[in-house]
Amino acid sequence: MAEITITLPNPVNTSLQAKASAIATNTDSQTDKGAWDIIYFVKIEDGKQVGDIVQLGECIAVATGTTTYTITVQTTGTELLPTANDFIFFGKDNKISTSSLSGYFAEVEMTNDSTASAELFSVSAEVVKSSK
Repeated sequence: MAEITITLPNPVNTSLQAKASAIATNTDSQTDKGAWDIIYFVKIEDGKQVGDIVQLGECIAVATGTTTYTITVQTTGTELLPTANDFIFFGKDNKISTSSLSGYFAEVEMTNDSTASAELFSVSAEVVKSSK
C-alpha cells in the first residue's frame, strides 16, 4: 500500500475521520468498529467536471496547521492522482457507518416557545449498545 499526502489551503471539514492506527492493517474484519472516510476526487477543467469520480483511498491522517491543512490517504499506488484545481471530497465507508448514532450518552431537550397549547404525539429513538 502506498500513502499520499494532499495539502489544502482551506480548513478540512470537521466530519472527516481518519482511520485509527489499530485497525489500519485490517479493513475487512467484521469486528472493526472504527469509522473512517474514503477520499474521492474529480478532474475539473474550465470549471466543469471531466471524467468520472475517482476513489483515491482511505483517509489515514488529518492534520491542521495555521495556514495549511493536510490529508494523508492510503492508496494502492495505481490510482489516478489529483492535481491542482481538482475537486476533492470524502464519503463515509458504508461497510462501517451503517447504523444510527452510537455512543455512551444521549440527551434530548424539547421546548415549545409558543404561548398556545401543543400536543406531542410521539417520540421514539433507536438505541444500540455501542461497546462494553
